[in-house]
Parts: sequence; C-alpha cells; structure tokens
Amino acid sequence: MKRFAAAVLAATLLAMTAPAAAVDPYEINVILPLTGNIAFVGQTELQSLKAIEAYINRTGGIGGRPISFVVADDQNDPKTSVLLAQNLIAKNVPVIIGPSSPQSCAAVQPLIPNGPVMYCLAQAGFAPAGSYQFFSNPYDPTFAVTFRFFRERGWHKIAYIVSTDGGGQDAERTILAGAALPENKDVQIVAREHFSPLDLSVSAQMARIKATNPDVLIAWGTGAPAGTLFRAEHDAGIDLPTYTSTGNLNPNFFKQYGTLLPAGS
Repeated sequence: MKRFAAAVLAATLLAMTAPAAAVDPYEINVILPLTGNIAFVGQTELQSLKAIEAYINRTGGIGGRPISFVVADDQNDPKTSVLLAQNLIAKNVPVIIGPSSPQSCAAVQPLIPNGPVMYCLAQAGFAPAGSYQFFSNPYDPTFAVTFRFFRERGWHKIAYIVSTDGGGQDAERTILAGAALPENKDVQIVAREHFSPLDLSVSAQMARIKATNPDVLIAWGTGAPAGTLFRAEHDAGIDLPTYTSTGNLNPNFFKQYGTLLPAGS
C-alpha cells in the first residue's frame, strides 16, 4: 500500500504540469482490471485511489485545486490495455497509472518510448534503461528477501510452480536468480513446474512436487489461477509453507480461497 500510494502521489505531482483552467481538477488517468480474472486486484486499487483522492481533496487539494482519478477498465486484457493507452497518448496526457498485470504493462511498453510516464502496478515486469515506464513492486529485490527468509528458517529444498504467461516467466527468472545468489549456495531447486492460467487442474504438477519432498513451495499466480494452485495443493495433501504473489494479499482472495491455504502460507 505504501508503494502504491507513493506512485500515486508521484503521478499527482507530475500531472500538475498539465495545463488546465484554475477551476478544473487535475485529472490523472488510470488503467485498472475492474473486471476479468484479477478484478479483485483492480477493485482494491480503485478503493485505494478513492481514499487518496478524498484525502487530498479534503486537505486542500493541490494548490487549492482538487484531483480526480479517471479510471478505465482493461478487463486484464492486454489488447484492451493497448487501446486504452493509445487513446490517452493521443490526448497527450503526462502520466498514466496502471495497468495492473505484467502482460498488459509489457504490451503497452512499446507505445511510450517518448512518454507519457507510466506507473505500472503489476507485481512483475522489466522496464528498459531510459524507459518512461516504472514498476511499483519489482520482482528482483522481492525474491532476494524471500530467499533470505527461507534460508533463515532452514528451508533449503525449494519447489516452484509458475504460470506460462509473462508474469510467470518473470517470476521464474527472478526465482532462479535469487537461488543463484552466493548466500544461497545451499539452496536446491527440487521441482520446476509450470501451468497455464487457463488450466482448471494442476494435480499432475502437484503430485510431482510432492514426490520431491520440498521444504517450501512457491506457488506463483494471482486471482483465480492462484486459487487453482491452492486447490490442487490442498487436494494433493501438501501441507507446506507456501509463498505466492503479493497480488493475492487481499480480503476477497482469502474469503474465496482461505480454507484451501496451508497453515504455513
């Protein structure tokens, strides 16, 4: 939430450079998945934006002018994200907040070689040097800390299952990079499994993971795909500490899938 708020406030300050009449609010354009398979992420982000907007306007706005977040729904569809971004770029907006998925952020990235600034809210992704795209929660430092957490608890045998989409590929890259750090020389990756976000079952992958007898499982997915992972983990009788995407740290996710989560998750 702190990183999200920081990105929003930075975007607010940047939007102040846009010309507007004194009585007009500063409009900040946002692309979120308000519907689709990670709608709970977008809806939570929308609630945060509304809270930030209300606070800023209640305390005087920006130089006496209110702000207004103008939110568009990309349905977590990269093609829709591109269309929405193209429309905003054509309007010469100074900044865009979102999208919220690695796939959508990657799809939009080629559109902004010269701006506008984009604060991507995805849990993964890579912005080239000099890019106008920024990520609020990059993977590399996250997994470096995660492996230190594992190491301090004596968890050396690591299994993972990641999705085959862009977010999963980025996750796998950083999982392996984290395991390869010198301080993790005793870490062993005992299972490397993959699944499609559209898969309805990953029971075969979970059976293979269980057979390797790992100390901890990284089950990387967000929303409904993560629910598929936890259901299969539960059905396979795997009761391990399980690390998943921070995109799932959401009350709605726990309401829907909480009974499936291992005790050590």
